[in-house]
Amino acid sequence: MNAVAGEADEKYISKVLKDNIRFTVVTEFLLSTFTFSFWVELIIIPITTVIVLFDTVAEHKSDAIAVHKLLQDVMAFAGLCVILQTVRVGILEYRELNVINTLVSFFIPIVYLLLVTPLEYAFELYSKYEMLFIQMHFKEPSDKMVRRKRHLKVIKVCGLSVKRIMLFQKQCIPRMYISMPDVEFDLLISHLEDRS
Repeated sequence: MNAVAGEADEKYISKVLKDNIRFTVVTEFLLSTFTFSFWVELIIIPITTVIVLFDTVAEHKSDAIAVHKLLQDVMAFAGLCVILQTVRVGILEYRELNVINTLVSFFIPIVYLLLVTPLEYAFELYSKYEMLFIQMHFKEPSDKMVRRKRHLKVIKVCGLSVKRIMLFQKQCIPRMYISMPDVEFDLLISHLEDRS
């Protein structure tokens, strides 16, 4: 969904990869692999939910800033305790793990992310072209053949580059007008090619 959002820019894919492949991946894996007993989990979840709800309310009230800060500290301390307890459980139970299955379950999300990245890029590219052609529609003649030829020329110039599409939107769309002849449109596109 974020790939087709208007805020997705030419650095969107690298941001997604950076956000998903970092130290938190290891932490989340440890927390999901070495879990507490059923009763401990049953106690932790409602308490955490109540603290988060109180914190959310305190965050939006100007007279509860001290409560918000206190709840933030409580959540940070509780998170640190959970991580330390998870590491302790991991140290005690590491012999019970099947190493191959554990490694496979660790790498599945990373491999999935790498496999889905081209699809995300394709969605982003499609949405950027769609937005570009919608903007061009208001500055093009009503002849469908002329529009189609211009769209194909834009695709040829921009190719698979989100950066070039955004550059075209910023530099060329403002200079277009409805009665623009094909020669002038070609000249406009050639200037884009020179700059990139």
